[in-house]
This record gives sequence, structure tokens and C-alpha cells, in this order.
Amino acid sequence: MSDKQQVRELIDKLLVVAEHSSERKLFRGEAECYPEISSGLYRQLHTIKNDNFNIMEAQERQLSLAKSYTKITDDFEILSQIQHHGGKTNLIDFTTDLNIALFFACYYSPGKNGRVIFLPYPRDNAGYTVKPAVQPSNMADAQKSIFVVPSRGYIREKDTIIVEIPHELKSSIIEYLGRVYGIEAATVYNDISGFIRDQEDLKDHEAEFYAGANYNRAGDFEKAIEHYTNYLEHPSTIWRRGQVYFLRCITYFRLGFLQNAFEDYREYDRKHWPSKPEMPSQLVNTFENMMEQEQTQNDERELQSENLPEQNLISRIYLTARDEYENPVEGVNFAYISESGYGYEQEISESDSGILITVPTDLYTYRQDITDWFWFRKDDYKSVNGVEFQWNTPSEFTMIPHRGNGNMLKITIRVEPRIYLGDRIVSQEELSRGGL
Repeated sequence: MSDKQQVRELIDKLLVVAEHSSERKLFRGEAECYPEISSGLYRQLHTIKNDNFNIMEAQERQLSLAKSYTKITDDFEILSQIQHHGGKTNLIDFTTDLNIALFFACYYSPGKNGRVIFLPYPRDNAGYTVKPAVQPSNMADAQKSIFVVPSRGYIREKDTIIVEIPHELKSSIIEYLGRVYGIEAATVYNDISGFIRDQEDLKDHEAEFYAGANYNRAGDFEKAIEHYTNYLEHPSTIWRRGQVYFLRCITYFRLGFLQNAFEDYREYDRKHWPSKPEMPSQLVNTFENMMEQEQTQNDERELQSENLPEQNLISRIYLTARDEYENPVEGVNFAYISESGYGYEQEISESDSGILITVPTDLYTYRQDITDWFWFRKDDYKSVNGVEFQWNTPSEFTMIPHRGNGNMLKITIRVEPRIYLGDRIVSQEELSRGGL
């Protein structure tokens, strides 16, 4: 599957989550999957927390000190200014625009997975409040900013839905957001404070390109690939991507890494990149033959499923929750969402037989053209958020206790896909060969 298809599927998944309920939501993008969703002030003071620690009182003390450095009299405006310039407050930046959150999840830490956090507008006793952003209007407008004020200094995972963003898609997502929505660094960080705040991360990636070219000319192909890869791994490098995929493809080919060269050729070939040179005809013929073979294999897999009696098949999912001693566990909540728009939620009770849920039957499900996701929640445990579910194999998910609950056992959630024909479970072998 191409990056373009994966990006489209990921964005569809985000939209399904955003529209899953009628609750209005806020969004936050984080470039890495951090241990918790917390304010800068909370993280600064976390090593000295105790049972009597109160983050709101700590912020009042910080605010009192800050007033001697400014003529601003409004407390929240002072906090907003501190937050805007990279200081520590008990404010957490969110946005009302899902695409802006996706940008922040992808723009930094190119080698690490990011995440998009979905947070409902606060209800009674939610543990957090919402404040309109009070910062330079051009940046606030561009980022569609809003501040969340957590009464504990952090937001509980069980109050959120989190979707992980694979690091290998970050560059393609940044390109997509710029091309389709005009969302890029120059529009999101549209004042000098944005540049100053992120100056540490603004490296000269053109230098990586020239270093790769120099090593290539010197015949040190391994070093050339290393620098070409450094260039491609940063999401903001758009201009020379076609040229770099071309150069790395040829370099891999010289080293005999045919599959790596083939993957780079597909990236090179998939669109009209800027600065895209012409690939040598010998390599084009080689890679076109590989693509034909791949398509033939895909067509054969499609044909194997043509004779399935889809009108008689029933899709079910079997779930169990067990501790490390294989004892049933109750109180695990799960949500299941399909790319087709179907959603289901239930709590797993303490039952030896587990839970068997029936989902809409669709022939495409068996061919894995539709993606499904699970979320799992339980009090005092870290949530399992937005994990893909594959219909061709059973899956296991582990829930780990939050810090401070070391006496609690890990929980293993087992998810088994089952396809029924009447009362009989149909094997994956039968499905794959279409022999029903």
C-alpha cells in the first residue's frame, strides 16, 4: 500500500473518531507518545510532588512572581504570555482544528511515532476547564488555539481517545496538509516567537543532501545512503524529495539492495516531485517488472475470495480479559470502530466465556480492505488507544497499571476474529482459498 493510501486511511480513521459521538471535541497533536498529557508546570514540578501538592496553588505562586516582570494586570493574560513564549504554566495547548493537531503530531521527531489526542469539551467534574487563547492574535487564529486548564496538572487518559501516528508517514502527512489545506510551518508559526521557540529543531537539511551527494561521488555508498535518509526523515524537506529518492534508489541498486531500491523507486514514481530526474531505462524496466509481479500476486489473492457465499457469513469478535494467572478480569471497557463507520462499546465482565459480538458482515473485511480499531480502558490502568485490528489473525493487547499501582497485575486482552457459516466457525484457510 502506498504512503498516499495510508495517509488517506489514517485521515479517514481520525475523522471516524472525531465524528463517533455527538460530543464536541478539542484536539492536540504531540510529536511523540509521551507517558502522560500534562502541563509544562506540572512536568517541571513532578519530582517534588507529594500528597499535599496542588498544581493550582503552585501556579498562583508563579503568577505572583511573574507580576513583577510585566505591566499587564490580568492574571490569565500574563499566563498566556508566559505560555506563548515557552514558559511553564498549568495551561495545555489544544486546537479546535483536527488538521492543525495532525500537523503538530508530524512536524517534529521524525524518527518517533506521534499522536493526536481527542478531548471532549468539559462536562461537570471533568477535572479540566477550557479558556480562549489570549496570545498574539495572528498565531492564535492560525493555530485555532484554545487552552485547557487541568485541575490536577494532567489529563487522565480515560477522558481521551488517542490515535498514534506512524513516524514513517509524517513526511507524507506534512506534504498533504500543505498541499490540500495550506497548513505549513510558515502559516502555523506566523510570528518570530514561533521561530525562536523552535530554533533548536530547525536544522539545515540541505546540508544532508549535499553530504550524501559528496559521499556518493567519493564511492562511499553506505555513508551516502545515511545522509540521504537523514534528509528524507525530516517531514519539512519537500523540495528535493524526488531527487533524493532517485539518488538513494540508484545507490541501493549499486549496493545490491534490490528491494530497498524498489521501494525508493515507488516513492520516486508516485507523483510529480519537484526536481525529479529521469530514471535510467534499465532500472525502470527492472522495477516495472517487479510491480507487474506484485500486481499479479494481488490479483490472485482477490480471485481466491470470489466464491465466498457472503450473504451467509456472519462476522463475530470474541474478547476475553485475563490477569497474569489467567483469572478473568472485570471492568475493562472497550470501544470498537470500523472504517466503514460501525461502532460498538461494551464492558468486559468477569466471565469464563468472554464476550462474543456480532459486527456487520462485509466481504471486503475478509480481504482486509477495511481497517478496524480497538480502544481499551480500565480504572488505574494505562489505556490502549486506537490499535488496528486485523481480521486474519487473533490479537493480544496488554494493559499495564499506572505508576503507583505496582501491586496490580497486568491484564491481557485477547481478541479473536471469527467468521461463522450458520453455527460453524469458518477457518481462515477456507476463507483464503474461497472453498466454501
